[in-house]
Amino acid sequence: MGRSSERKDPGHRRKLFLELLRSLTPKDHEAWCVVGDFNEILFQNEKIGSRQRAKTQLSQFQDALKENRLFDLGCCCDFFTWSNKHSDHSSTKERNVHESKGGGLSARCSNHTPILLSMDETSR
Repeated sequence: MGRSSERKDPGHRRKLFLELLRSLTPKDHEAWCVVGDFNEILFQNEKIGSRQRAKTQLSQFQDALKENRLFDLGCCCDFFTWSNKHSDHSSTKERNVHESKGGGLSARCSNHTPILLSMDETSR
């Protein structure tokens, strides 16, 4: 497989992302935080519409979070953070990765809900 076809292969990009995540994990167990949309879900119930994710894909992401001492912060807003914005039968919504609280803001120009992370300085 050539480099240009590797860039288009979601499985290859997912593997590179998980390798990058592992390389960034602090080795001495210090606290760290990674915030963003990984375009992944942890469980099938975090998606409505379209086809289900492969169980191996879910497992790989779950394992990566465990290995890298990360967890889902949860959300105090709409359960779904991504939508393809279709109003027909092809409508798809996903909750992309759960004490801190993540809160959704209004998405004006994107199909992703912006996430606001609030942390209490007294809790570590």
